[in-house]
Amino acid sequence: MAITNTASSTLLTTEAAFFHVEGIVCYACVNIIESAAKSVPGVTKAAVSYIGESLQLDVLPETDLEAVISALGRRGYKVTAISEKEALKTDYSDMKRMRVRIIVSFFLSLLVVTNPFYHINPWVQFAAATIIQVVAGRLFYRDAFYAVSIGSANMSVLVSIGALAAYVYSTVSVFTGSGLIFYESTGTVLVLVMIGKYLERSARISSSDSVKSLMESGPTEATLITPDGEKTVPCDSVKKGDIIVVKRGAFIPADGIVIEGTSAADESGLTGESRPADKGPGDKVFGATINISGRLVVSADSDFQDNVYSKMRRALMNSINGEKAEIQRLCDRVVAKFIPAVLGIAVLSLFLWYGFLDPGNFTKALVTCVAVLIVACPCAMGIATPLAVTMTVGELGKSGIFVKNPAALELLAKTDIVVFDKTGTLTIGPEDRLRAGAPKTVETLGKMGIRVLLLSGDREDRTKCAAGAAGITEYRSGLLPEDKAALIAELRKGNGKEKDKGHIVTMVGDGVNDALSISSADVGIAIGKAAEVSLESADAVITQNRIAHILKALYAGRVMIKNIKHSLFWALIYNSAGLVLAACGIISPVIAGAAMSLSSLSVVLNARSLEKKFYKITFDKIAQS
Repeated sequence: MAITNTASSTLLTTEAAFFHVEGIVCYACVNIIESAAKSVPGVTKAAVSYIGESLQLDVLPETDLEAVISALGRRGYKVTAISEKEALKTDYSDMKRMRVRIIVSFFLSLLVVTNPFYHINPWVQFAAATIIQVVAGRLFYRDAFYAVSIGSANMSVLVSIGALAAYVYSTVSVFTGSGLIFYESTGTVLVLVMIGKYLERSARISSSDSVKSLMESGPTEATLITPDGEKTVPCDSVKKGDIIVVKRGAFIPADGIVIEGTSAADESGLTGESRPADKGPGDKVFGATINISGRLVVSADSDFQDNVYSKMRRALMNSINGEKAEIQRLCDRVVAKFIPAVLGIAVLSLFLWYGFLDPGNFTKALVTCVAVLIVACPCAMGIATPLAVTMTVGELGKSGIFVKNPAALELLAKTDIVVFDKTGTLTIGPEDRLRAGAPKTVETLGKMGIRVLLLSGDREDRTKCAAGAAGITEYRSGLLPEDKAALIAELRKGNGKEKDKGHIVTMVGDGVNDALSISSADVGIAIGKAAEVSLESADAVITQNRIAHILKALYAGRVMIKNIKHSLFWALIYNSAGLVLAACGIISPVIAGAAMSLSSLSVVLNARSLEKKFYKITFDKIAQS
């Protein structure tokens, strides 16, 4: 069942399991799902992608995955085990069903909204409102029920209480023949909220697809030489030692050694080198590169899932389901406390209006309470960070910058020291030729207010020469890998004085002999041929030999954080102002529902604006970030 071997950071071997999760309504669902999954014995890590609507688990061998499905099913989520390959596909069926629900509910809501003008029969209003509860409200009511059943609260709880309160009160009025009927509040609110969720979900799918499209490129089949002749098999079934035939113009399906034939390979996707690399017997080839000319016979030197291409694809998968940035964890804590606070304010407003502000007018008190519940839904705060992170990861991936750990993007924004390795990073070739663009990159880093250091294991004279040519004034030579790691740790710690309380350090190396120092830094970036060790130790890999891409990564972190803070600022202003206006009885539930949907839409549009930030990036534009 949907399991892929994965390296473990502990002494225990773990495996990765993937699931599609149906029923994710708001960001609060993420914490509920992760907590439920972690409660199952054998699950060591659970990461939910709110953007991709998927769940990735690290599990011990023999873990009962059916127990995971059951645990989440008890909380109202339909969970399906999928393969890693299937996790790259987007399920659009839910969007189609959502559109149908919106259309049906919209036309039914017209019957209750137009009542003040056309005096629709109360029983017709009741019928229309009841159907809306089933068609549009079911999703929120189900989610709210399961959330409350485990002692939690989310956006669905707020919407459900507000919509049901208005519906029940109006229904009692219809059956008793006394009291006001305001089905327009419950009907319109549900329709508007569902429209907002549809737009949000559409944006989530779009931003997720931008990352998934990068992962879907590459080989899908391999032709093996077997005792019975040539046989075509799926790439993920290729094992170490298999003999593979690669025809002209085809993708090389796995890492390996050429044992027969001569050709040239297009490795630009991995190395950024536009010139084809000549290949012959004894030469190394990489999966997902293209055989340009002749026929090659290759001996796979690793299983497909362990080759460079597969590791890069998993790194991108981790960027969707990976570690949360600190700013997202802060949002989670705020939202977790915000929802109970809103419930308290809603109840308080109900009693204040009924008992003091408009004594005895239960209708006014209830309408005010419903408006508070609807307007204060913290959806915008929940989606700001995951949308911006996914958009940024997708844009960087288009430039050959693969972010393995999305939490590193926030640290890139805070980076104040960049450390370069020399050989293979700042310089290339046995003649120690300075990498193209290095001086301009160092100059731009200085304009960004970032301190630049060069750490090398080479001789003093060669290190000094490279530093001078690149414009770096601080350098250290003759260092062992552990010396570099110790210096980086010292920079991160600082000297304890007020002016030096520690720094955020980004280490840039070639991934070959820099694994220790890369893993010691706050952010580790590997540049070059994406050596396998770099995929394990680095937070990001620059597959193209362009040192200036370091600037793009730093720029991406900065503009992403600015985008998130901008969204959160206005979301907080909106929620605060909306709460005050609703509690004072100034806005109705209908206006509250529209405002909540517009708030989420504004966050979506703000996240989408990141695409323009990456258009025609210049050194000056980066320096001013």
